[in-house]
Amino acid sequence: MHYGLGWMRQKRAVERRARARKNLPHQRLQRTSAQIQIRETGDVIAGRVFLSDITPDGVGVFLAAPLQKGEEVFLVLEHPKHLFLRAEVVWCNLYRRDTRIISAENFQYRAGIKFQFDTESDQLLVNRYFEEIILTTK
Repeated sequence: MHYGLGWMRQKRAVERRARARKNLPHQRLQRTSAQIQIRETGDVIAGRVFLSDITPDGVGVFLAAPLQKGEEVFLVLEHPKHLFLRAEVVWCNLYRRDTRIISAENFQYRAGIKFQFDTESDQLLVNRYFEEIILTTK
Protein backbone atom coordinates (compact mmCIF):
# COMPACT_ATOMS: atom_id res chain seq x y z
CA MET A 1 0.00 0.00 0.00
CA HIS A 2 1.44 3.38 -0.99
CA TYR A 3 0.51 6.46 1.02
CA GLY A 4 2.78 8.96 -0.72
CA LEU A 5 5.34 11.25 0.85
CA GLY A 6 2.93 13.88 2.16
CA TRP A 7 3.03 12.43 5.65
CA MET A 8 6.83 12.86 5.75
CA ARG A 9 6.58 16.55 4.88
CA GLN A 10 3.94 17.01 7.54
CA LYS A 11 6.07 15.17 10.12
CA ARG A 12 9.11 17.31 9.28
CA ALA A 13 7.01 20.47 9.58
CA VAL A 14 5.77 19.40 13.02
CA GLU A 15 9.34 18.66 14.13
CA ARG A 16 10.52 22.04 12.79
CA ARG A 17 7.79 23.88 14.72
CA ALA A 18 8.63 21.93 17.87
CA ARG A 19 12.31 22.90 17.56
CA ALA A 20 11.35 26.54 16.95
CA ARG A 21 9.16 26.59 20.08
CA LYS A 22 11.66 24.70 22.23
CA ASN A 23 13.09 27.91 23.69
CA LEU A 24 9.69 29.43 24.51
CA PRO A 25 9.15 29.77 28.26
CA HIS A 26 6.45 27.77 30.05
CA GLN A 27 4.09 30.41 31.36
CA ARG A 28 0.60 31.74 30.83
CA LEU A 29 -0.28 31.53 27.15
CA GLN A 30 -0.57 34.91 25.52
CA ARG A 31 -3.08 35.29 22.76
CA THR A 32 -4.05 37.90 20.23
CA SER A 33 -6.92 38.45 17.86
CA ALA A 34 -6.44 37.70 14.19
CA GLN A 35 -8.30 38.47 11.01
CA ILE A 36 -8.19 36.19 8.02
CA GLN A 37 -9.30 37.60 4.68
CA ILE A 38 -10.03 35.09 1.93
CA ARG A 39 -8.25 36.38 -1.16
CA GLU A 40 -10.81 35.11 -3.68
CA THR A 41 -14.00 36.39 -2.01
CA GLY A 42 -12.74 39.16 0.28
CA ASP A 43 -14.66 37.62 3.21
CA VAL A 44 -13.09 38.31 6.62
CA ILE A 45 -13.11 35.70 9.38
CA ALA A 46 -12.35 36.50 13.00
CA GLY A 47 -9.74 34.40 14.72
CA ARG A 48 -7.54 33.97 17.76
CA VAL A 49 -3.85 33.05 17.87
CA PHE A 50 -1.74 31.90 20.77
CA LEU A 51 1.65 33.55 20.39
CA SER A 52 3.29 30.21 21.14
CA ASP A 53 1.65 28.85 17.94
CA ILE A 54 3.54 31.26 15.69
CA THR A 55 6.68 30.04 13.93
CA PRO A 56 8.73 31.59 11.11
CA ASP A 57 6.91 29.24 8.69
CA GLY A 58 3.29 29.54 9.78
CA VAL A 59 0.71 29.69 12.53
CA GLY A 60 -2.11 27.71 14.09
CA VAL A 61 -5.26 29.79 14.38
CA PHE A 62 -8.68 29.31 15.98
CA LEU A 63 -11.47 30.53 13.68
CA ALA A 64 -15.13 31.48 13.82
CA ALA A 65 -15.76 29.90 10.38
CA PRO A 66 -14.08 27.20 8.31
CA LEU A 67 -11.50 27.68 5.57
CA GLN A 68 -10.76 25.37 2.65
CA LYS A 69 -7.42 23.60 2.30
CA GLY A 70 -5.32 25.35 -0.34
CA GLU A 71 -7.19 28.67 -0.06
CA GLU A 72 -5.03 31.78 -0.31
CA VAL A 73 -5.64 34.17 2.54
CA PHE A 74 -4.28 37.33 4.11
CA LEU A 75 -3.50 37.14 7.81
CA VAL A 76 -3.50 40.20 10.06
CA LEU A 77 -2.24 40.19 13.66
CA GLU A 78 -2.18 43.39 15.74
CA HIS A 79 -0.30 42.23 18.82
CA PRO A 80 2.47 42.32 19.92
CA LYS A 81 3.16 44.22 16.68
CA HIS A 82 1.19 44.65 13.45
CA LEU A 83 1.78 41.81 10.98
CA PHE A 84 0.17 41.41 7.55
CA LEU A 85 1.04 38.33 5.50
CA ARG A 86 -0.07 36.40 2.47
CA ALA A 87 -0.60 32.76 3.37
CA GLU A 88 -2.13 29.43 2.38
CA VAL A 89 -4.46 27.22 4.38
CA VAL A 90 -2.73 23.87 4.97
CA TRP A 91 -5.56 22.28 6.96
CA CYS A 92 -8.76 23.23 8.79
CA ASN A 93 -10.80 21.10 11.18
CA LEU A 94 -13.83 21.44 13.41
CA TYR A 95 -12.62 22.05 16.96
CA ARG A 96 -14.51 20.27 19.73
CA ARG A 97 -16.75 22.60 21.72
CA ASP A 98 -15.75 21.19 25.11
CA THR A 99 -12.13 22.23 24.50
CA ARG A 100 -12.79 25.61 22.91
CA ILE A 101 -10.99 28.76 23.98
CA ILE A 102 -12.74 30.59 26.79
CA SER A 103 -13.92 33.72 25.06
CA ALA A 104 -17.02 35.74 24.27
CA GLU A 105 -16.47 34.68 20.65
CA ASN A 106 -17.08 31.12 19.58
CA PHE A 107 -14.09 29.78 17.66
CA GLN A 108 -15.31 26.41 16.39
CA TYR A 109 -12.50 25.74 13.91
CA ARG A 110 -8.75 25.36 14.03
CA ALA A 111 -6.53 25.84 10.97
CA GLY A 112 -2.89 25.58 10.03
CA ILE A 113 -1.72 28.55 7.98
CA LYS A 114 1.55 28.50 6.03
CA PHE A 115 3.14 31.88 5.28
CA GLN A 116 4.00 32.73 1.68
CA PHE A 117 6.82 35.16 1.06
CA ASP A 118 7.27 37.28 -2.06
CA THR A 119 10.82 38.30 -1.16
CA GLU A 120 13.61 37.33 1.19
CA SER A 121 13.10 40.57 3.08
CA ASP A 122 9.50 39.51 3.83
CA GLN A 123 10.81 36.31 5.36
CA LEU A 124 13.42 38.24 7.38
CA LEU A 125 10.67 40.48 8.78
CA VAL A 126 8.70 37.43 9.94
CA ASN A 127 11.84 35.93 11.48
CA ARG A 128 12.36 39.17 13.44
CA TYR A 129 8.70 39.16 14.48
CA PHE A 130 9.12 35.59 15.76
CA GLU A 131 12.29 36.56 17.67
CA GLU A 132 10.44 39.50 19.26
CA ILE A 133 7.69 37.15 20.41
CA ILE A 134 10.28 34.93 22.08
CA LEU A 135 11.88 37.95 23.80
CA THR A 136 8.57 39.47 24.98
CA THR A 137 7.30 36.19 26.42
CA LYS A 138 10.47 35.42 28.43
